[in-house]
Amino acid sequence: MTELAVIILITIVLSSVILPQFLSGIGDIKLRSAAETTSTAMKFARQLSITSRDEVQLNAINGGSELFIVNVDTGDTVRTYDLPVGATVQFISASPHFFPRGVCVPTGTIRVATDAGAKNIIVNITGRVRVEDV
Repeated sequence: MTELAVIILITIVLSSVILPQFLSGIGDIKLRSAAETTSTAMKFARQLSITSRDEVQLNAINGGSELFIVNVDTGDTVRTYDLPVGATVQFISASPHFFPRGVCVPTGTIRVATDAGAKNIIVNITGRVRVEDV
């Protein structure tokens, strides 16, 4: 019986040390996932504009928790992306608009945020996308 009590005590002590680190790691994973999803959506929008020879725009809905790509010429929604729970997107500049040659106007920054922090997704005039820590 004493051995069982010692095992339970050790388990409780280890859990109290490991659990907070585990929970903070989940927040970091959500942030990275949201940033990669946003970056992927932007890259897909650029590629779609080149291959379809249409103007394509990336927008956000539902308070910035969902991204969608719309064909500007037809008004059709081409694809949607759900961000992880608790992640939001904020367009620091206007919504990126990709043209058939792959260029992006306006250039700018999209901020992805979770409880764990934020990352900036930056697109330049050539349509290239990069992710930076805030």
